[in-house]
Amino acid sequence: MAEKIPMTALSPTMEEGTIVSWSVKEGDQVSSGDVLCEVETDKTSVEYESTEDGTILKIVVPASGSAVVGQTIAIIGEKGEKIDDLLKSLESEGGASSSSAAAEKSEPAPKAEAAGQKEEEKVDAKVEEVSPAKTSGHEPPPPAAAAKGGSDGSRIKASPLAVKLAAERNINLALL
Repeated sequence: MAEKIPMTALSPTMEEGTIVSWSVKEGDQVSSGDVLCEVETDKTSVEYESTEDGTILKIVVPASGSAVVGQTIAIIGEKGEKIDDLLKSLESEGGASSSSAAAEKSEPAPKAEAAGQKEEEKVDAKVEEVSPAKTSGHEPPPPAAAAKGGSDGSRIKASPLAVKLAAERNINLALL
């Protein structure tokens, strides 16, 4: 009997995943443990393994498509099995899950953008407070020097955002 393959939570905080690529195509025979596709989660890319033996009858979510956790991404069953009823049930549930996925997708984006702006404003304020040009009276080094190490060759621990912001503002991170 044909069964739906749902998008499962591949990380503890995953709510939605994007299929990077399919390792199988419709009509391929798979066994439990075979890699079906690669899914990009909120944190990383993970191989999605089959939990069933059978034939891939239908790929519902194509490569570069997104699916919320629980949404059907493919259908597996016996070769030649009729899946018309299953596809009709997917269409009826797909309308609801697609619109809710779209609503979820569009809602967090502004929040994340606003959070990113607030975070950048905090970083800007701190950079202005500790700007070496203001505290040392010296001309700041060129941006390339900001991302390299300290004067003794040690590595400066800084996030990529901090390095970028420091480079844009000609701030030497070694002086902070």
